[in-house]
Amino acid sequence: EDQTLKPFSQGHIVTAPPIPEWAPSVLVIDPARTTDKQKSARTGYCVFSWVGAKCYVRAAYGAFHKPDEIVNETFKLDALYNPIWVRPEKDGLAEFLLQPYSASMVESGHVLPLMPLSAPRDRDKNSFITGLQPFFEAADVLMCGDFPDLVTELLAFPSGRKDVLNALAYAPRCRPGAP
Repeated sequence: EDQTLKPFSQGHIVTAPPIPEWAPSVLVIDPARTTDKQKSARTGYCVFSWVGAKCYVRAAYGAFHKPDEIVNETFKLDALYNPIWVRPEKDGLAEFLLQPYSASMVESGHVLPLMPLSAPRDRDKNSFITGLQPFFEAADVLMCGDFPDLVTELLAFPSGRKDVLNALAYAPRCRPGAP
């Protein structure tokens, strides 16, 4: 592959110290319908916080999860990061995923701040992900830890898996406004 055609490079991976606990976080989930490790996409999970112009990535990984495992992982991330929003991508998966969330919330008595996302209609997945490039170029995306799934996808893009990177691509859309 021609490295000059890739929008992301090793230089875009900027490590940051942990951010203050008070920084509001958002959890984005890009769910996959199937779990065949050879053919399927993974479910991508990304937790990030905006502090000023900087997007701090607090967690980012992918997994071959079934619906109940996605729900369990969501509750686990909710307990760890207490996000202001839990934003699962809903396209084609509304009943597949939102129904188990509802059942688990009733069973546990804990309500997730769900706000489902719609996939972009104005461009394809690669163009949507490439929209992150100016943020990386400006060093406005900072990693608060080691995220091998995200780094691997970032450096391989546009080829290979894109599940975790797609979840992060929603960060500009999920940027909180006025408090």
